[in-house]
Amino acid sequence: MQKRFFNVNGVDRTIIVDPEVMLADVIRKQMHLTGTKVSCNDGHCGACSVIMDGKLTLACVIKMSKVPDNAEIVTVEGIGTPEKPHPVQLALVAAGAAQCGFCTPGFVISLTAHSLSKERSTRQKAIASLSGNICRCTGYKSIEKAADN
Repeated sequence: MQKRFFNVNGVDRTIIVDPEVMLADVIRKQMHLTGTKVSCNDGHCGACSVIMDGKLTLACVIKMSKVPDNAEIVTVEGIGTPEKPHPVQLALVAAGAAQCGFCTPGFVISLTAHSLSKERSTRQKAIASLSGNICRCTGYKSIEKAADN
């Protein structure tokens, strides 16, 4: 077990953690932030996406031993609030882009990470930023429409 220091959604956290445990499990089970979903456990579906130190990260495949001390981690709970939703969340709502909602946090994180990137965005780049996310309920058209906003 190791003592680790992180900033999660703007809050400094100290946790005791097994270095072999996956980041997604720590986020869900120790920090009780259940918006980060675990589905495939091998980094193919995007439901576990978080932003770590400004980069999109698949939390189900990164062991805690690979997470740097003082890392800044943003989960879906750290993006917008019910009173003041993030523009990405508003775009998804306006496009009717939620079905069952299981994959929605991953799409929110992916689009948010894309919006934070320094490169000039185009529709194609925004849609490409979603390529690691899988949804079994929709045909992706409404999600792509949200990516346009």
